[in-house]
Amino acid sequence: MKATLQRVRGGLDATVVIVHDDGDLATCRYLLSEYEKNGLSGTIAMIAKRIINMPSDELNPEAIAAWQTLLDSGRFSISCHSRTHVFWGLTDKDEEGLMDDGGDGKPYHCEAGRITREVHDAGELLRAAFPSQRVRTFVKPGFGKHKNGIQISDTAYEIIKRNYIAMRNTGGGVESIPPRDPYNIRSYMVREGEYAEEWIAYTEQAIAEHGMIVYLFHKIEDSASGITVARSEASRLFAHIGKRLAEGKIYVTSFEEAALYGEELRTAKLTLTEDIGTATLALETGLDPDVYDVPLTVRLDGVDGELCTEDGRSVIKRNEAYFVELRPGENIRLILN
Repeated sequence: MKATLQRVRGGLDATVVIVHDDGDLATCRYLLSEYEKNGLSGTIAMIAKRIINMPSDELNPEAIAAWQTLLDSGRFSISCHSRTHVFWGLTDKDEEGLMDDGGDGKPYHCEAGRITREVHDAGELLRAAFPSQRVRTFVKPGFGKHKNGIQISDTAYEIIKRNYIAMRNTGGGVESIPPRDPYNIRSYMVREGEYAEEWIAYTEQAIAEHGMIVYLFHKIEDSASGITVARSEASRLFAHIGKRLAEGKIYVTSFEEAALYGEELRTAKLTLTEDIGTATLALETGLDPDVYDVPLTVRLDGVDGELCTEDGRSVIKRNEAYFVELRPGENIRLILN
């Protein structure tokens, strides 16, 4: 018998993640209708100011209630997209400098602790507003750059790494599984002037490469403009993703689960011990089990007979292979009949 960890949960061909950046209620209500129609789910990369009163940072109950209605559907998770989506400087100290505006530079001033507020405090606010959301991932805000060309400084990266398990960047296309860099996960930003066929091609590329595509949407409205895309085109993409999901080709999940799965896969050590009529699978990652708790999929080949588990968990047979899931730190006993 041979046991192999699978790059995609369920032993499927590709992972698809849909992320809406910033937090626009009208767009997310449209997304909910599309997700329900096509059996999908996605992630909202939320700017914390959507659910607080500025500048006090007090939670806004009315705003939270509106978003909670969407979250109650079970089809959305939340990632942190900073507190205000405004340039936060380079050092986390009291700082003055010039931003790149295509000319001589635009002066800026950032108070001490600005990066910490935008990264750490924003996540705390989102978790306080939505206690059921873990908010363990960060989505890089696309604000301007420093005159020297730096957008996210080493200091900012270190603060992000201390507070989140992964960060999604903007651009790059199809990502590998596990990602090349969990704090620079590639994505594809859809925009005006493109059509569903171009977006669909990335799902098909991910399937061909057994990789992951993270779609990045901003607003989705009746007509396209800039980084706002038309509902008619977006609906065609979602219908295609739903079709590929129904065909058993792709796994559609949240950005957080995709990041957890990738890091567990990167560090996993799988052990198969065989005996007469039984076998034991054990999985270790060395990661914090309170954080990294997504089951990994194991494929079993060369099974002589029928296979089940001692604890009655689900075992899927596809062609001649069996698939079973276990979490880091678990071991399961397989029974051969």
